[in-house]
Amino acid sequence: MDWDWVEETALDIGGSFTFARGASPEQIMTAFGMNPAKALLVPASDVAQALHDPDWLRTEPPAHPWIRVGVAGEWGFALDESTAGYGGYEDDAVAALAASTEVVLFTHTQTINDFRYCVDGTMVTSFEPMRGSDRYGTEPD
Repeated sequence: MDWDWVEETALDIGGSFTFARGASPEQIMTAFGMNPAKALLVPASDVAQALHDPDWLRTEPPAHPWIRVGVAGEWGFALDESTAGYGGYEDDAVAALAASTEVVLFTHTQTINDFRYCVDGTMVTSFEPMRGSDRYGTEPD
């Protein structure tokens, strides 16, 4: 999969990446509290406009932040660039997905980053990359 499109996102401000082994885009949307049947499919060429121009939708902006979902190899993923970092709902999505598989969550803000790896509902490791000596989880190293 070509990841060049990530450079065109607003991740320089902040956002989050969630990866779940074997998860489909529909499973990821459901874990984030979204209804896949009501998902608005936006072509990559229109994403920047859709994110920054609510009138593009011709309706109310969505109540839940925008996420991009897809599959890369055997990992399903969600990219949320709309919260400028941590939106708070990622924990519920990770818990829902991690109940039966491996999940990686990386959040990025202008001041702090966070990495988490969970397997079958258990936090294996969690740390801030610039403070790698402060690790948490059942197998922090």
